[in-house]
Order: sequence, then C-alpha cells, then structure tokens
Amino acid sequence: MIRQQPDIVIPRSVEMPPARLTHAQNGVRIYTLSSDDFEVVRFSLVFRAGTSVQAKPFVASTTLNMLGEGSAKLSAQQIADELDFYGSYYDVNIDRDYTYISFCSNTVTSIFLIGVRDLTTTVAASSPVRLIF
Repeated sequence: MIRQQPDIVIPRSVEMPPARLTHAQNGVRIYTLSSDDFEVVRFSLVFRAGTSVQAKPFVASTTLNMLGEGSAKLSAQQIADELDFYGSYYDVNIDRDYTYISFCSNTVTSIFLIGVRDLTTTVAASSPVRLIF
C-alpha cells in the first residue's frame, strides 16, 4: 500500500514574539526570545571564525569538532555525562564566515553553564568575541 503524501500547507502568517536586544559589558549583542510555552533553554554562540579566516585548511572545522573530545578540565566522557545528566546537548556548525555553537537544555543550572564555559574556552581564546556567563 502506497501512502499519499499530505498536502503542503503554507500558513498565511506566523506569530513570533519580538527579540529583545541587550548588550554585554564588552559590547557583545545578546538577542533573547522568551516563551512561556516551553520549558527549554537554548542559546547559540556565533563567532566570526569561519573557514574564510583560518590560517590553514581544516583548522576551523577541526577545532570546532574537537570541542566534544575533552578539555583541560573535563574528559570527553565527563562532558557527555554532564550534558546527558541535565537532558542537554550541543551542536556545532561552521560555514565560510561564522562558527556556531548551540546548547539546549531542559534546565538551567550552574553546572550546565560551567560545562558550556569549559567547552567554549578553546573557541573564545582564538576569537575576538568574549563570552559572558
């Protein structure tokens, strides 16, 4: 039996709350979208550190992909266990101009933020953007 694909429905409008813009002390722009409908926290760090600014081929993508392999403070297993304990995950992506690191969690805890800070130390050290937690 072949199933029929449902019709594509294009909504006439999409309602989305406006983003709130604030600035950290060092000038970093912080956009916030709040919703009472979801008990999930997601934040993304965006660095101008894509493949176009790397000194050698594959340096940017290798550095980004090594974030989950451990750090000076946490082993790869400790990072995975800490994120998993809090129902969290992270995702990395890189393009020509930017590097993106996104974290998602069903809770906000100081332990989660410490893990995020530790994971992003390598990228922040080589980027003009400083992270504020």
